[in-house]
Amino acid sequence: MGQLSLHTYIFFLSSFLVTVSIQAQTQDIFESLRKQAELGKTYFIGLANANSEESYDLNEGYYLKFVPAKYETTQDSILVSPALNGNFDTTNYFMSTEILTLREPVSEWRPADVSEICRQDEEPKHKVAACLVKLAPEYKVVNTRFYPFKDILDTSRTDHIIPAVYEVIKRQSLKQKSRIEIIPESAGRPSLKAGEKLRYLPPGQWQSWQEVVCPFGVFNAPTAYEIQEALRKLGYKLPKTGDYDEATRRFLRQFQKDYGINPEEGELSQATIDKLGLERRPLISVDY
Repeated sequence: MGQLSLHTYIFFLSSFLVTVSIQAQTQDIFESLRKQAELGKTYFIGLANANSEESYDLNEGYYLKFVPAKYETTQDSILVSPALNGNFDTTNYFMSTEILTLREPVSEWRPADVSEICRQDEEPKHKVAACLVKLAPEYKVVNTRFYPFKDILDTSRTDHIIPAVYEVIKRQSLKQKSRIEIIPESAGRPSLKAGEKLRYLPPGQWQSWQEVVCPFGVFNAPTAYEIQEALRKLGYKLPKTGDYDEATRRFLRQFQKDYGINPEEGELSQATIDKLGLERRPLISVDY
């Protein structure tokens, strides 16, 4: 093997190993989400910082495609009332109630938007958030008639037959679970089918996924940027960072003191929000 060929071989081998390493890191970063996910909880991924226990280098951006669960529809014919001999009294019967499951409860991945107020000072900024939601099952109540007398059910001795009554029930059985597809940006922006959602994770050094924990007792609030903008309009000279940081809390405490709002703790009481002229919104919004 000539020197040029050897160098070419080493170059392609190195490129292949780098590609394999990047793919492995990409899978690891999303595998950490799958392993810890619990129903009803939201998780976020942010840029790594000094406090991050794990970090992953993504040399290119990735699209996260949230694909809903897929179902297969089948039909059942339910006998509501049998064929009857019309020469008899058919008004006497027992009613039997049956609850049919049309779709089993399933879990689905949905993208979410998380307020910066949910971020602790030492945590990185939220970039992409995902919630594992539980979709409620679907049921149908069917009332069927039961006739205890054989003569009524004997339709061979009369021309006056009351036809049987059937109800068609459509059931949905799970064919494919909901999933998050990871698509490199180099492959192009993926097309979306009905119900699919897309989020983008740019290249950079990212931490592993973490559960979103919002302040206890605070169910919704304006964004940190809106709070800072409202304070600046009132003459408070604080930077517009978009972070609900200690500087913002300090100016908020001063605002509460200046306007006689209690408690003066830098927290977003309803009186504080009203005085700032802001509106409440959900801290965590799931994109359905």
